[in-house]
Amino acid sequence: MKSSPRHGIFFVAAVWTGWIALAPASAASQANFLETGAGTNRCHLILNFAAGERVVFQHRWNGTSLNAKTLLEDVIQATGGELVVTDGYLTPFSPALLLTTNPATTGLVVHYQGSYAAPYLNGIRWNGPAGPVGADYFYPDDWWHLWVQGPAHVDQSYGWPEPLPPVELAPGSAWFFGEFSGLADLTLTDGASLGLVYGSAGEPSLPAPAIQSVLSTSGNSLQIQFSSVPGARYQLEVRQDLATGSWTFWGEPITATNTSTTISAPANSPSGRGFYRVGLLP
Repeated sequence: MKSSPRHGIFFVAAVWTGWIALAPASAASQANFLETGAGTNRCHLILNFAAGERVVFQHRWNGTSLNAKTLLEDVIQATGGELVVTDGYLTPFSPALLLTTNPATTGLVVHYQGSYAAPYLNGIRWNGPAGPVGADYFYPDDWWHLWVQGPAHVDQSYGWPEPLPPVELAPGSAWFFGEFSGLADLTLTDGASLGLVYGSAGEPSLPAPAIQSVLSTSGNSLQIQFSSVPGARYQLEVRQDLATGSWTFWGEPITATNTSTTISAPANSPSGRGFYRVGLLP
């Protein structure tokens, strides 16, 4: 992981008397939410970029299951993006490869390493309106790490350095980082989530926390609930004004014990408003 906290959707809770509003903190941390596909079932594809940008796709489909490779390629098609496949072992990869194939306006561009039995993910770039410019893959410094949250089936038969038993993830399971060789290893069912995190090769990054709810309680306080990974450490940060001052830690770091964590925060800022965000500590 990186030495500085990795934040989730950089959310801002502006607290005034009687109401709470949520909004992105800045363009640099803009979170995009897009609907793709059609059907009665849904799953999420979550891209966590290195600078904290996040793109969330809610994909709808019909059927009993959905292969993660199919999910990604459906999103590529739905956004007008492009799939890039190159052969050879450790094919040299540079920003130029994606820059020359990016569509002019929008879309998810994905690069596969085609020489593997399962689709090995090398690079992703999102060209959506106001979205992040993406991240580049330079072996062995950084790459895209795959996480999955149930209900899902993880086929680890391609596990390196040797095959491992398959894993069945229950609905609402903790985020799982397994011995993936590619997206073909993952089968998602209704309600599952696939998380792709750009991080260091030595220590895989965890998915950034996502704010689930913010409730105002009696006693002039807030209950902030966010997604978490058991064992990971999180820190609440606060500030009174986004134009001046800086983020400061509130309370002590929290070590998550479940897939959802709640932090209490005061809502009695002298200025009548407060801004809050949750960070993932290294």
